[in-house]
This record gives sequence, C-alpha cells and structure tokens, in this order.
Amino acid sequence: TPVAAAAAQFAEEEFGIPVHLQYGGSGTLLSNLQVAKKGDLYLAADTSYIEIAREKGLLDEAISVARMHPVIMVKKGNPKKIQSIDDLLKADVTFALANPDAASIGKLTKKKLTEAGKWDAVSRSARVFKPTVSEISSDVLLGAVDAAIVWDATVNQHPEKASMVDVPEFSDTIKNVTVGVLNSSDKPQQALMFARYLQAPEKGQKQFAEKGYETVQGDAWDPHPTILLFSGGVNRLAIQDTLREFEQREGVTVNTVYNGCGILVG
Repeated sequence: TPVAAAAAQFAEEEFGIPVHLQYGGSGTLLSNLQVAKKGDLYLAADTSYIEIAREKGLLDEAISVARMHPVIMVKKGNPKKIQSIDDLLKADVTFALANPDAASIGKLTKKKLTEAGKWDAVSRSARVFKPTVSEISSDVLLGAVDAAIVWDATVNQHPEKASMVDVPEFSDTIKNVTVGVLNSSDKPQQALMFARYLQAPEKGQKQFAEKGYETVQGDAWDPHPTILLFSGGVNRLAIQDTLREFEQREGVTVNTVYNGCGILVG
C-alpha cells in the first residue's frame, strides 16, 4: 500500500521512527478506537469518519492525503460486458459488496444507491458482503465473483488483471482519504510529522500516485518547519505561552517579531 511504502521510507529517512500499521475498514477501525482509546493516527478512506471521530473527541488535527471515487471493478476486458448498476442484477452476473457498517466504500455504496432507488435490489442480489475493500477486490481477481463496487484506486493497483466501469450513480462522488492525529497519542509531534510526510509532494504523494490514487496539493517536505509571525507588541504576554505549547505539539519553530502594529504593516 502507499502508506506502508511511505512508512518504510519515513522510518529510514526520519531518525528511525517506526510506524506500525493496523489495517481494517474505516468503520471497524473507528469502533476499535472508541473502545481501545490507543493509537497515534487514524487514516480513514473518507472525511465523514474523521468528522465522527472529531465529534467523539478522538482527534482534532486532520490532513487530506489522497482522493478517490467508487467504480465497478471487473476482470480485465470486462468479459460479462457490465456497463451499469442494473447489469449487476442480471442472472448470469455475480458481485460482491463491502459491508456498509465496516467499510467506507460500503457505507458510500449504500448511501448513493439508496438515493438512486437501487439499494434494495442490489443488496439482495449481492453474492457476498465482506468487511474490507481489499477482500472484495480479491474476489474479483480470483474469479470468485464477476464484479465488485470498489475505489478507483483499488482497480488502478491491478492494471494487468482488472478494469473499471464508471457509472452515473457515483459520478459526483469524490472522497478525501484523510489522516487525523489521535488525542490518545503520546507522540503527537512524531505522529503529525508522519501525517505531513504523507501529504508532502516529494514524499507520500509520490507513493500514492504510484499506487493509482489521485493526489492532493501539500506543502514541500520539511521535518521541522519554521513560521515567521509578526505580532503587535501588546499581544506578547497573551500569546507567548500558547506559542511555546504550539511549538512543542506541532514540532515547529515560531520566530516572532513584536512591534507596533503600524510599524509592522509598514
């Protein structure tokens, strides 16, 4: 995965900081976090899970690292000639879906097909529901089913074995893969550093691009960024303690220039 590749590169380049990964559906991982209240980062397939985590007090900062949208995944060459959601309902077509309660793609599939009035028929006709997008994509690759609704990035990782079919039900649906720093982290500075690393164009974004994800615009990589802050002198006592806390939490240096506001503007 792009995150695993970036984690290995990060550990090698940045002071030997190891990154331990635990995989699962976005919903499953969120449920686990609520119970365990352990961990440093939560990487969700779309921001809706990050917002839920924020509402539950599990995290604050979050950074977008990639974008993707749902498609129908079929075997290379599309032997069953599947061109639409309705084609999945044909008698000679089998397909897999991700569990809406466990995986982001499953939740989104249910939402969009419910809006289109097709969820009941599609959910009844699915051969199998599984908890992760990786499992249903593997079913297509192994020939266990003819199709599955997955992310475009998932199909892009198997260009020799799979093809994708875009359908209008998902045409306006682009989701942001987002990583959040967990409030349970006892290493927030290092966690945020890796989150920024994933978004940096010459670091994590290269890995996402190579794995078929649509990339996002991030800041050039700097392990310890420097911020130049111009502040009115009257604010010094009010902000200096907060700035020190910010430097420690975020792993940055804030160079502050205090002066009269008129002089600073000039």
